[in-house]
Amino acid sequence: MNNLPNPKEFKSFKADLSKRIKFDDVEPNYDLNKIYEAMKKNTIPRGRVSQLLNTEILKSFSNIQSVLKKCILFDKMNNSIAIAIKEDEEIKTIAIHKSKSKEGDLIKWKTLGSKSYIPYSIRDNSKVVFVLVGMKEYLLMELMELDYIVMQSDSIVKGIHFNDQWLEEIKPQIKDKLIVYINENDRSSQECINPIKEELQNHSQVLEIDINNLFLFHIIGVGNGGRAEPLTKGYDFIDLCNAYNDIESIQTTIKEFIQMELKQ
Repeated sequence: MNNLPNPKEFKSFKADLSKRIKFDDVEPNYDLNKIYEAMKKNTIPRGRVSQLLNTEILKSFSNIQSVLKKCILFDKMNNSIAIAIKEDEEIKTIAIHKSKSKEGDLIKWKTLGSKSYIPYSIRDNSKVVFVLVGMKEYLLMELMELDYIVMQSDSIVKGIHFNDQWLEEIKPQIKDKLIVYINENDRSSQECINPIKEELQNHSQVLEIDINNLFLFHIIGVGNGGRAEPLTKGYDFIDLCNAYNDIESIQTTIKEFIQMELKQ
């Protein structure tokens, strides 16, 4: 008799289990506050922040110094910029942009602290709240001073039903607001709209903005004349901002795009 589990049932079980995983259950063997204080003392090499956002984009914000002071650190060990996320004065996450594993492999983002913490900024009188995924996106939302919810990864979005912070703290604050999710040009990101819609059914209006459509709408609006090739896989909102440098025109594009979509 074959006692092995049905492969299809196991696959389904494994997918469901991954959504329930508590990313922060394992106690870290480091002191996050000490790491933060050590990195805070490091001088940030000139121009290094441009690894995250285009220099011209950064220049366009009047609040650049205050945001960088709040969010940006430098990790000498990995010779890399890091982004700090705080809740009030408590350090929740430090995400190092580009580091190396013990095996010497390049890690795009190394996270210290909570991987499931969701940074957000939602004012009581806000009508529109943007939802994006990624650490660069968090920095950009802070600079743009928009109402936002930024997940650290697609995995957090897809397991949002089990995230206590989302359920108890964030979700009640977005009741009856327009939630605008901007996806990236890849399947995983595009699938993230499903759990968002499920969570907010009969709670808030949800609008998904496909980055391909937003890109086309923008280049037509600025008179670029259209693109010859489709966007590369993984192309995201940060790429759009970095490509066109003019944050004011991009903000206008988003506003007009939302208005157009809501009229349909």
